[in-house]
Amino acid sequence: MAGSAGMLNTAQAVNVNPDGLGEVLLYPYYSVRNNQDTLVTVTNTTADVKAVKVRFLDGQNTKEVLDFNLYLSPFDVWTGVVTATENGARLTTPDNSCTVPAIPEDGVEFRNFEFDEPAEGVDTSLDRTREGHLEIIEMGVVTDSPSFAPAMAATHNGDGVPNDCSVLEQAWSGGGVWRGDGNVNIELNPGGLFGHGLVMNVSQGAAYAYQATALDNFFFFDPDFGFPFHTDPGTLLPGLQTADTVSTVFVSQQGATNVPTVVNSTWVNGLDATSSVLMHNAVMNYFVTNESIGAGTDWVITFPTKRFHIQTAIPTPPFTETFTADGACEPVGLAIWNREERAQTGGLDFSPQPPGGNALCWETNVITFNNSSVLGSALELNVDTSSVGPDGWMRLSFVNSIDDDHQLASLEGNTFFGLPAIGFATQEYVNGVDQAGVLINYGGMFDHAFSRQISGSGT
Repeated sequence: MAGSAGMLNTAQAVNVNPDGLGEVLLYPYYSVRNNQDTLVTVTNTTADVKAVKVRFLDGQNTKEVLDFNLYLSPFDVWTGVVTATENGARLTTPDNSCTVPAIPEDGVEFRNFEFDEPAEGVDTSLDRTREGHLEIIEMGVVTDSPSFAPAMAATHNGDGVPNDCSVLEQAWSGGGVWRGDGNVNIELNPGGLFGHGLVMNVSQGAAYAYQATALDNFFFFDPDFGFPFHTDPGTLLPGLQTADTVSTVFVSQQGATNVPTVVNSTWVNGLDATSSVLMHNAVMNYFVTNESIGAGTDWVITFPTKRFHIQTAIPTPPFTETFTADGACEPVGLAIWNREERAQTGGLDFSPQPPGGNALCWETNVITFNNSSVLGSALELNVDTSSVGPDGWMRLSFVNSIDDDHQLASLEGNTFFGLPAIGFATQEYVNGVDQAGVLINYGGMFDHAFSRQISGSGT
């Protein structure tokens, strides 16, 4: 195993914070399909005013569908709700925190302006905005000066209302202070954000909550290179590709020695650093589809950095395919057991079968079991577990003995195998109503378990 073992040192190195606090938050799923709404929250645990980028992305090819700047008051919580419209989706918020542009009372609709893929047959309709994922990226700490006081303007008064959001809006308008230089009155003290998503189906009486994946030490803050990265509202920067070029990954056990190890790596670009900390060779979780209790299970698997690896004619590692009307399909392996260790026999196939065999083709993928379709996703693949029964667990592998293309190599020669993935599993239990007419349905969310495979000069 390459890298240095011992104390975990993440100074100036991108890493996943296991405690859930960070400067970048990755939310693996939102949806308004199947009569669902999605509630998004982000919390500022610090005494600073934080400038953050909020970016919603579609599930097929991670095209931006809504982007804005959010200014969090000290110890502030912002909430937004994604709901369905006649053709797509919209974001509304009951929150007072300042956004630029300001979000109207009746919300702002998601857009399909970025759906410009050259591949023939790609869906470019607003319907595609109805499910996907999102990212929230800190851009810096807002401060005040005698001539310009945006931090005071964004800070909530005793009534829980910002003092004057128009100061922030005017700063980004034509001739405004930030229009000339977005880093005026922006300082460095990153981190301390956490967030959650909640996909809820009121008519079904079910809700699925998850915690956002938090990345820490994301930016290399060097004034000579123009950081911090406080950008115009609606721009594509900062993004997951603008990370520091050094990463740190903690591996609890691997191989015969099972010795906990810290792998520090240097990369050609920030994109590979971000992908490396999310790299896994396999994902594992449960499925429950027992008809006697009305159970169903869906898995969500999202590749947050995939779009940057496949946006050129030749994909960059660890991804191997470019985007077409069928997606950019990456081969995977399936292994299924029931609760009594009996393994699935016969063909282990998704249905409908992706081109070229078992594969995950989208940026956000939903795997359903035995056609239970909990989330009602348009990005859905089904797994039939009939040879082992309705309940058990599955290991989905991004690496196998046949296909070892899914790998990412650092400048030191540390090779990370797999794909950069996040996600969770949902389970629902539909029991209808009781004699009093009260819904007795319920649902739950289960974090995925992941494994890592990393080789290098120290292995």
